[in-house]
Amino acid sequence: INLSKYKYDVIWTSILSLPIALSLTAIIQHNLLNRLGKKLCVTQKFGNIDVWNYITDNPEVIWVIVRDINNDLMYYGYIEAYSDTSSNIEVFLRNVSVYKNLSGVKLYDTDGLYIQRDRENLIIEFPKTQ
Repeated sequence: INLSKYKYDVIWTSILSLPIALSLTAIIQHNLLNRLGKKLCVTQKFGNIDVWNYITDNPEVIWVIVRDINNDLMYYGYIEAYSDTSSNIEVFLRNVSVYKNLSGVKLYDTDGLYIQRDRENLIIEFPKTQ
């Protein structure tokens, strides 16, 4: 087998692999195919795995109210990081104000707060921003 005739194929494949990989990553990460489909009115899907990822990937959604039903607490802050498993939600909030949920009495402020709860025990609201 004469491998020398394939050396240019290997070189061009190596050169083109990085821009192709970066382009495909951007298309997947930014849901460009679904966005194009929505603009063309051929789909209503938003492209994320679930609504939680759609909401938390939205750059307009920053400030949230998290209601912890079992502990009668309400947290108001902005999402720094989050994680989602099948049964739990983990949220790291910054610039948090903590209130009693039922009475609305403010308990304290904190720079950061980590919450991990069963998804059935949390309600997450997205207040209007100015």
